[in-house]
Amino acid sequence: IKMNYNNIKTIFILIQLIGIYYSHVLGYNDDDGDSTAVEKPQNHSLSKTQSSNRALITENNTIQNTEAGIPNSNKIGRGFDPRGYSPCIRNQTQVVNYKFPSEAQHVVDAIEKEHKAIIYSTANVVNYELTMHTPAMKLNKNFITTIKDMPCCKTDAETQAYITDNIFSAFGLYYVQKLRLSGITTQTLTISNSSVTKSGMDKHSMTNAATNGFRKFFKFELGATNAHDIEKSRETMKSTKTEFRSISGGDPGIEYPGWKNTTASNPEIVTFRLKPITDLFVAKYFPKDTDINEKSKLIKQAMDTYLRTPIICYNGCSGHGKCVATEIWGFGNCQCNVGWTNYDCSKQSELSVGTWCGLYNSVIG
Repeated sequence: IKMNYNNIKTIFILIQLIGIYYSHVLGYNDDDGDSTAVEKPQNHSLSKTQSSNRALITENNTIQNTEAGIPNSNKIGRGFDPRGYSPCIRNQTQVVNYKFPSEAQHVVDAIEKEHKAIIYSTANVVNYELTMHTPAMKLNKNFITTIKDMPCCKTDAETQAYITDNIFSAFGLYYVQKLRLSGITTQTLTISNSSVTKSGMDKHSMTNAATNGFRKFFKFELGATNAHDIEKSRETMKSTKTEFRSISGGDPGIEYPGWKNTTASNPEIVTFRLKPITDLFVAKYFPKDTDINEKSKLIKQAMDTYLRTPIICYNGCSGHGKCVATEIWGFGNCQCNVGWTNYDCSKQSELSVGTWCGLYNSVIG
């Protein structure tokens, strides 16, 4: 499954459960010493790609349209050392935070509660792709022992508990097969729809304004920009409210010209590809375990159960509606009962004067 900006909703379903240590389960060189650049671990290939820039805008007030507006690099850890540190989350506290991170909550609130559009800009410097050669990888001895000691072959509470506690909690559900690393700068702006309408701004002018503001703040070279575009950008930025600006990877204490040169020794995860842990339960890796096929089936069943997570709606729809899944961040939209409205179904609907229920009052309550 390839994780990238275009299917971020899948990332949020998976990222809350990722816990496998890239070095804890898979074979690694355990070298000591300081790292001065991106290093290639054993059984991996490392390639360098060109940098990329992206600026985008979401004008429609739906959660689905923000899929590309939150970078996954902020959801799995700060920095990455390929010599042995995990890029993935493990303990329950982190799971809760990464399942519904504060920036994601901000975006949902801005769209659902405050009727705002989101303008998101990001720029990456030199990218590195680190790819594992799966046929050559080796499994950690502790992982092999855990699978060997797994009870088999009944679907019962004891087996479920063993799988959850000793496999999922200790090693996770997925392993990282490919990483793209770089330095990354981000900016997230919000602007009210009323301001958009009042100023007559269109998608093009708003995107240009955000891009120019982004370049100016991070001291990127502006390039060729005419006077009209600069003035339009200033007008647009007056209507926006800056919520998030960040630099990840490299040395965050210095300005861009010098910062970009430090990202090779402290890169940020930009995109990544995951494979399910169940792919590992084959005779090749467990040649002496005659029950490995049955164990694989049991673990897959347990994973299906483990992946069923509750949907979150504002205030539980206040008891006046149904929480309908959006498949984004485990977040749902409230489908209000008749007579109730608002994003959390907390307000009673207005009734026109002269109707049977609104004969004497224009609004109930």
